[in-house]
Amino acid sequence: MARRQRQQPESLSARDRARIQAAVATALATVDRAPRGRGELVVADRRLPALSGARPEIPDDPRRQQRRDRHGRPRDSDRLTVGEGLRSLAHRNQRQLYPWLVMLLVAASGYAAALVGWAAGHDFLVGWIATGLSATAVTSVVITVAVRKTHPYWAGWLTVCAVNAVAWISVTAFHGFDYSHLVWLYGSTCLLGLRWWRHVRHPHPTGPAGTDREPVAGARLMEDWASNAGCPGGPVAGARLANVTPYKHGFTGEVQLVRGKQSLSDIQTVLPRLSTALDVAQEHLIVEAHPDGPPSRLRIQVVTKSPVSTAVYFDQPVYRDGRILLGPYADGIGEATFVLYTDDSMESGYVLGSKGSGKSRVLETVALTAIACTPTVVFYIDGQNGASSPLLWEHALWHAGPDDAPQMLRSLLSIKDYRQLYNRKHKLTGFTPGPELPGILVIVDECHKIFTEQTSARWADLAREGRKLGMGILGASQVTTLDAFGGGQHADALRSSLVSSNGIALRTASKVQSSVFPGLSVDLMALPKLPGFGYTVDDGDDQHRTAPFRNRWLIGDRQAAQLDEPLPDGVFTAEAWFDHVARNQQLDQRSAHAAGRAFADRYARAEREQAELDALFAEDPTASAVGRTDGACPDIVRGNAGESGAVVVPFPQLPELAPFEPSSSADDANEDRDEPAGRVPAPSGLTDAQYRVWDALNCGLGGTSEVAEALGISDRRVRVLVAELDSAGHVARTGRGQYVTTVAEDRESNA
Repeated sequence: MARRQRQQPESLSARDRARIQAAVATALATVDRAPRGRGELVVADRRLPALSGARPEIPDDPRRQQRRDRHGRPRDSDRLTVGEGLRSLAHRNQRQLYPWLVMLLVAASGYAAALVGWAAGHDFLVGWIATGLSATAVTSVVITVAVRKTHPYWAGWLTVCAVNAVAWISVTAFHGFDYSHLVWLYGSTCLLGLRWWRHVRHPHPTGPAGTDREPVAGARLMEDWASNAGCPGGPVAGARLANVTPYKHGFTGEVQLVRGKQSLSDIQTVLPRLSTALDVAQEHLIVEAHPDGPPSRLRIQVVTKSPVSTAVYFDQPVYRDGRILLGPYADGIGEATFVLYTDDSMESGYVLGSKGSGKSRVLETVALTAIACTPTVVFYIDGQNGASSPLLWEHALWHAGPDDAPQMLRSLLSIKDYRQLYNRKHKLTGFTPGPELPGILVIVDECHKIFTEQTSARWADLAREGRKLGMGILGASQVTTLDAFGGGQHADALRSSLVSSNGIALRTASKVQSSVFPGLSVDLMALPKLPGFGYTVDDGDDQHRTAPFRNRWLIGDRQAAQLDEPLPDGVFTAEAWFDHVARNQQLDQRSAHAAGRAFADRYARAEREQAELDALFAEDPTASAVGRTDGACPDIVRGNAGESGAVVVPFPQLPELAPFEPSSSADDANEDRDEPAGRVPAPSGLTDAQYRVWDALNCGLGGTSEVAEALGISDRRVRVLVAELDSAGHVARTGRGQYVTTVAEDRESNA
């Protein structure tokens, strides 16, 4: 019967298994109670009714028949008798009763010695006591020596117990019965028995539902996984969840994937569906490679008390082993880092994020820590002329807008050429930052306005070759497609050079950006609207994690003034930090000489720009612009008109626009129309893979092999996707293996 019970299929529910066990127990109890009669068989000492006989009557209360004592005998009564209760209590507490049994033995020995002395005389009593003490002492020494070799923890305790027993027996034998002796014996038993009772105490019983929230929540998590996630048709069908244990910020467990059919990227792709299956917010669900397991085993963490749900203030710049600490991970285990320096090289990076995602704050954190903790200077290029980050525009060693960016690029290439000669002169194969040769971190904000098709090749060379010369590029933009890196055949090389070491992805407003960001499989649109919340791309480094993090809040003066309460102790504003550390920037003399005249005149140019800006927004002391009807704009003067050295800047006049008149022919419209500066919108209805191929073709990569190499997929896959685009009319074939988008073809024909 037991063998049949073990062979029940594993697919049975817990209720069905309980019913089967109850039926088996009921049948056995019925057989034991029924007398053997005619037509019955005996098999293995069990009475079984004959097959042709009548079916035995099932008792009214089967639960009563299941009750058996500890020896397996059926119990007829529903209640335990007093004797059975005492025996059951003594059986469950056998080891706990040992100190009291020893106390009874010692008491019996002491009172027996006193009784013998009273009956036989004191001479006999003294001899008896001496013999007993000697035997007890020898026995104690033997026990102590034996126990010390195997259990040193108990040796001293046993010695104290033996001495106490010998002393009590001796005193009781001489003085006879006394209540003070009983108090001594009882009290010493309680005190000396504490260690033993602590060793053999019963485990804590499991309370009713709801009294222990963590085990209940962990069990519910495993139940949700089995019924909603790993079930057939679930987001991770076949995957098993095991070893769910609570930790400081939630629960951690292990996921066993279906080998050969599932991978980490597959789980991250279906993370939104997995969050609904477990009823856990996506930002609180972390799935990553197991640190100690095979590739088919993953580590999952469900965060219930997130350390990043509220803002984490930037208290000080932290730099460790070539890494800049950005902020804590969402599960509270470790911090996300930006790799600034490795062995003999300086790394680049790229930050992706839409408006309000905290992209500029991440750039400021990296720049501030690099200046404060390492011999590094910061060059800043902003596609919005300093509007993206006024702090970096003001405190960078050299800043430039879109108009001055080509000049800064030429200076950087000249510095690169000089440092190559420096390494050859000193027989160096890499770069180590120092005051005599500091690193140069070039931050390119809104890089889609700086990287062009004409300059992308030179920027790519600077990113690839500059790393061993102490020159790194940190780009940032709201998109990560190839057109954000200038387009053309060098765009993918530039993107790979920036993202390979430090890829930081914050919340975006387009799902396409998640699919084309190298090394990332999560949906960035589903991230919470928390500034600085995002992912760092795992490039294979053992310190990188595929887990969300939140950048520390480098708060500004204006934001701090709007808070209801003062800043915590030790927290300073971004302006105070940059004012304190920006003065440490100093470029070596030879690199400054190689940068040329543009670098030498940077301060004069910055002062001139600031003076023009102040004059542009200064108040006109002579007249008010309100109510003017002559249409003329007065000159805006910085300061009073009578002051010497005042800078007068005329207000820019808006050009007069001719009224709109539709042209008579499409050809005239094409002649007057300029080529749009922005990116061409993609056709609607494309999948993520089709969009990536279409975007590569639109950027100038005509061959399927070139597209496959740029996107990192097989040439066969590219041909399939191109065929789909061709059938939909989005691309046109120009030769063997050469294609062009229909938008680009129309543009060329119009030109």
